[in-house]
This record gives sequence, C-alpha cells and structure tokens, in this order.
Amino acid sequence: MGLAGSGKTTLASTYAQRYDGEIAYQMNAQSCETLKQSYMQLAYELAKTPEEKELLIFIGNIQNQQNFIKQLLNFIQMHLKKSKDWLLIFDNVTSLNSIADMLPSDVKIWGKGKVILTTNNSNLKQSNLIDPNQCIEVEELSIKDSLDLFCKILYSSSFALLQKQQQEEIEFFIKKIPNFPLDIALAAYYVKQTNANFNQYLKNIYIGEHHLSRIRDQIISDNTLYALSRQQLLENSFNQILLVDSKFKDILFFVSLFNFKGIPKNLLTFYFDEDTINYFILTLKKYSLLTEELAPNKKECSKFISFHPYIQSYGRLYFETILEAKEFQKLINKSVMAVKKCFDSLTPYQYDILYVQCLQHLTSFLEYIKNSSHTDAIQILHYLIGKIYFIGTRELPLAKDHFEKALSCKNIVSLSKLEQINLYKDLADICKDMEDAKYTLHYAKKALNLIEQEPNSSELTYLKAHLYLVTCFANLFSDNISLANEDCNQALNFIKNNNSKKFTELRSFLRSHQGWINAVTYLTKAEGECALVYADDALQMLNSEISVKGKVSRFIIYMYITNGDTLCKLGNFQQALVENFEKAQKYFDNKLTHSPHIISKVYLDIGFGECWLRTGQLNKATKVLKNVIERGEQLLGKNTSLMFYPYVFLMECYLRLGKLELATEQLTILMGDRFSCKTKHSQFMEGLLHYNAMILYTKKQDIDTAEKHLTLFINIMTKFLKCFYSAEDYINFQKNDLLALKTNNQNIHAKLKICKKLLNTVYKNIDFFE
Repeated sequence: MGLAGSGKTTLASTYAQRYDGEIAYQMNAQSCETLKQSYMQLAYELAKTPEEKELLIFIGNIQNQQNFIKQLLNFIQMHLKKSKDWLLIFDNVTSLNSIADMLPSDVKIWGKGKVILTTNNSNLKQSNLIDPNQCIEVEELSIKDSLDLFCKILYSSSFALLQKQQQEEIEFFIKKIPNFPLDIALAAYYVKQTNANFNQYLKNIYIGEHHLSRIRDQIISDNTLYALSRQQLLENSFNQILLVDSKFKDILFFVSLFNFKGIPKNLLTFYFDEDTINYFILTLKKYSLLTEELAPNKKECSKFISFHPYIQSYGRLYFETILEAKEFQKLINKSVMAVKKCFDSLTPYQYDILYVQCLQHLTSFLEYIKNSSHTDAIQILHYLIGKIYFIGTRELPLAKDHFEKALSCKNIVSLSKLEQINLYKDLADICKDMEDAKYTLHYAKKALNLIEQEPNSSELTYLKAHLYLVTCFANLFSDNISLANEDCNQALNFIKNNNSKKFTELRSFLRSHQGWINAVTYLTKAEGECALVYADDALQMLNSEISVKGKVSRFIIYMYITNGDTLCKLGNFQQALVENFEKAQKYFDNKLTHSPHIISKVYLDIGFGECWLRTGQLNKATKVLKNVIERGEQLLGKNTSLMFYPYVFLMECYLRLGKLELATEQLTILMGDRFSCKTKHSQFMEGLLHYNAMILYTKKQDIDTAEKHLTLFINIMTKFLKCFYSAEDYINFQKNDLLALKTNNQNIHAKLKICKKLLNTVYKNIDFFE
C-alpha cells in the first residue's frame, strides 16, 4: 500500500513477470463490478476446449447475480486448482468489504497460489481480512534510487557513471520533484522526448502559468503536498503530447472518459484510423503514461491499453479546464457516437464478449456525465448499456432499467427513428419475457405508432411483423386467444409476399408459434388439430433453407422445439420425441452454443423430460428434469412460469418411483407464489399437480391434506372444463362428476378415480398415476 504513483502496481507487475507459476493475472479490483468483469475476462482466457467455452457461455447467461458470481468463481477455481502455482494481483482495491467474497481464501477451494493486493487506502491494514505483518508500505524512493531511475530512463545509465557536473545538475533537479516512481518517470520521459533544459522545466512547473491548480484537492486528497507538483508534471506531458499531432487532443479526451484499465484498442479505431491510434499509443508509451497489461495469454495484452488511475482522473479534469463548454460538448458527442458506431458494427453473438470488454468503460463514461447537461450522450449510453444487458447477458431487469432511462431523457432525437423503434421493440420483448402483458402491449404499440409515421421499407415491415408476434403473446397471457390469433395472422399478412431468407425464417417462426398458441389453448379439442397443420407448414417453409451452420440452424432448432412442444400439448408424445426433440438435439450436438441456443436447450430438455415421463422412461426423465430445473432457474430466473412444468413433471416422476419425500419437496416449491398459470394448458397442469398431490398424501395416509388438494383440484378443473367441454357436456359434468366429488360420503379413493376420469377426458392416451 502507498500513495498514488508510488509504484505499487509496477512492483506487483514486475514480480508477476518474473513469477515462474503457470498463471499470473492482474485484475481491476476498483469495485465489485470491475472485479467481476476482470474475472470474466480471465475465465475467457482460461477456457480452451469447446466444452469449457460452452460452459462459460452458460455461466454468462445466468440471471441471478449471486449465482453468476458463484458459478464464475467455480470455473476459475477449477482451472487454478489444476495449475501448479498461480498469482492473482487485485489492483487498486478501494474497499475490501465489497469484494471480500470474491477473494481467494481457502487453498482447498482455490488451489496453491499467491495473492497480491495494491491499494492507496491505508485503512485497509486495519481490516481483519489482512494480516498486518503481510502489509508492505511503498514509500518515497530514496534519493539514490530516484537518481538511478531518472538516469536509467534519460541516459540508459546509472547515476554513478555520469560526470560530476551532470550529477550535480540532476541531483538539484531531482530534489525539486516528488520522489515517487510516477513523478520521476514523468519528468525523465518528458525531458527525454523534448530535450528540455532542467532549469527551464522547473521554471515551467513552479513559475509558469498553470490552469489546473484547482485540481490539487480533487486528485490526491491523501497527500496534497505533492498534488501541485505532480499535476504540473502531468500538465507538461499532456501539453507536449497534444503538440505531437493535432488529432491527439480528441483521442486523449476519448480515452479519459473510460475506466483506466483494459481499454480495447479496437474501440479506439472507431474514433480515428488505426495508424493514428497506433502512433498515439506509441507517443503515450514514450511519455510513460501507459501501464503494462498482465494476462495468461500474452497476445491478449496487445489488444488493450491501461493507464495509471491517477493519470485517468487527472485527464478528465485537465480537459474540463482547458476546453470551452462548446468544444467539450462537441467532443462528448463525438466520443459517444464513436462508441455507438462500434456497437452498430457488431452481430448479436458478439455482445457477450462486449460485456466483458466494454461494459465497465461505458459505465464509467455514463457515471462521469450522468449529472451533466449532456442529455443526448446520456441517452445513447443508457441505450447501448441496455443492449449489452439485453442481448449479451440477458439481465432483463437491468436492460429494462437502462432502456427506460434512455426514454426518460428530455430529448429523444439523439436516437434515429429506427433506433427509437428498436428501443421500444426491445422493451416490448423484455416485458414479454418477463411475462408482463400490460407493458408488452404498451411498448409494442409505441413502436408500431412510430413505424406508421415512416415510409414503408423492408426493415420496418420485418419489425412490424415481429411486434405483432410480441403482442400475440401478450394477448395470450391475457387469455385473449382471438386477439392473439388475429395478431399472428396480421404479422403473416405483412410478410407474405417477401420470399427472402430473412422473411422466410420469420414466416416459419410465426407459423410455428401460431400452432403452439392453438395447442396450449385448445389442447386435444378439435380446434387444436390445426396446430399440427401450422407446425408442418412451418417446417416446410424452411425445407429449402436447411443448413447445419448459420442463422437457419437457429430457426430449425426453434421450429423443432416449438413443434415438439405443440405435439406434447396435443398428447402425441412419441411423435414429439422422435420427429422433433431428437432432431433438435442433433443440432446441439454440432456445437451450436451461442446464447440463444443455450436458452433453447432449456426448452428442449423440458420436452425430453415430459416425453420420457409419458413413455415410461422414468429414470431418464428424472435425470434430465433435475438438470433442467437447475440450469433453467439460473438462466431464466426462478419465477418464470416456464419452470412450473419441469417441477410438476419431476414431482410425478418421484411419485411414480415411490420416492414420496422427494415428491413432497417438489410440491412444497410448487405451492408457493413463484409461478402463475398464463394459458389453458398451464391451468390443466395446475389441476394435474393437485391430483398428484392427492395421491401423494393418500399414500402418506394424510387424508385431510389430500382433501384440501381435492378442493383446489375441483376449483381449477371446474373453470378449465367450462372452456374445454361443450355446453351439454359441462352440464352433465356438473350434475354427475362434480356433485360426486363434493359429496362427503365418497371415500378419497373413489374421488381419485373420478379425478382421473376427468383428466382422461382431456388426454385419453395418458395413463395418469393412481
């Protein structure tokens, strides 16, 4: 520990470069968020095999942040334990409490290795997490060391080998400069690059006109003695760099907006051309303004640049002072548009990498200007960060928050009309995935209204069709099947005359979901039979496009999974298994592991679990259902209604296998408030849940609890059968079966038989357990 610029990070990095262990890595421990992203970047570099990379993609999609960090650390711990020896440097620690749970603490978990923390917070040595005997305080350099460092940089020689007159001049010069490595290096590199005279240099520092004296109290609050000298050293270096090339002012301003560590070079190339950026980086190195990167993969180091955190803080204040408000605003806008240009060049599959590389920098940029008048830039940054969370990591609440903050900015014209439409569309998609029908419709209508104001185009037609699919689901969640089907037909009508690959895929996607919507609404009723027609139609649309690679594979997977689920809702389990789920699995076996496929695998495994349960393969069903519950809750959250299904199926598996206590555990989870039933089929499944609960408690000889579940079964199935039966059949049900179920002189076993008969009126081919 020591003051900013005392050489803590340099010492740690030098030690790491000489370290003979297998892994040495330096992380940005400034905050919990920056450390999390550093760990993610380390994990990407440690992942070598396709299986490890697939696992990492899965971890990156975990919704619950505590679970995400746990799984991420488990992945890293697994690799560190395989290493003979490792070194992790946690750089620029500001608070131990915020990152304590992410620090290595147990050799049995982390393996054999070493940890170095660097900090300028002297209070950390009082923490009970640190042994005071292991603290090294990095103080000022001795005069001898200062002289040697200065001469090594300036003359490539030691102080002792210089002539006496030179020694006297240098000694006088060094005594006027703070004796920390950063200050000595800044002065030496400046003199070396500019051939400045020592006396003139000192005159510039102490007598010359400086604009930045107010920075003194803002940058080094822990030791203001050196603040003025250091900021003047930096001012001289910055001024000289700006003289090298007129473009450097803009670029230096640009990098000062980001976090100080690990700025991707490819991001800078969207601001200026690559040759200019390389020249800029070379110039920064000449003036000792960059720090060395440390990573297991040395090739990766060359893709990033890092600054000392003090220099980064100073850079912002430097430009605040020398730039007029109008020019400052111009550079902020230029900077945010360069970032946006970078985003615009990406495919959706690159957003997970962008999370690792860029999120901390965009967050730092936004934090810097969030309370300013730069409304346009703030809006764009919220929009871009929201896209990272939505497309890259699927953290829907965070994505929604940033998108809504983008909309809350006073002036939305900083985004193009197409971007505004996409912003509302993304919010509609997020609300759909969060099963919020009201706001799904709200944002979809906003997007559709904007589309109507624009000239017709292929892109807007595609978006319009997508939005009608979204409103279709919202109406389904609201139990308005007629509107849902109307929306689906509207979407299909918009794109019926466009036979391009993109539109064919969407048309197939729409048709498949139209089949699924009818299946979950009508089940085995005659009206549900059209679902099979829609499902077959969807696959036929893609027959000419089938390919194992590329986007079509993604749509083929969706088609097989959706159509398989449709067949399950119609009771055709063997057909769903052989003709759809097993075919979808073949595509996964070809290593289609991007984020959307990871989510699709959850749906696929639920389908396998249901089919194996219904075809009597209980052990296979149990295994896949246990796994999909764990993976699904990590990826989609615990409260999504989708996870209701595997819990019900797994409970029935345990019940059929005679594992009553495990069945009871599943029932306890299902009886909470976590799940809501949105469709007719999910209402039927809720009835099946209570039927199985009746059997469970009857077997446990708890008849009172079984009767309570009977009451719940009656309430659910009475409502469900009213929609399923014809008017005549429903009257007969009320007169006979319903009356018998409510009669007290019937024993529980007789009532169970009636319940089973009611279930079989819906699914005749399922042998419900009794």
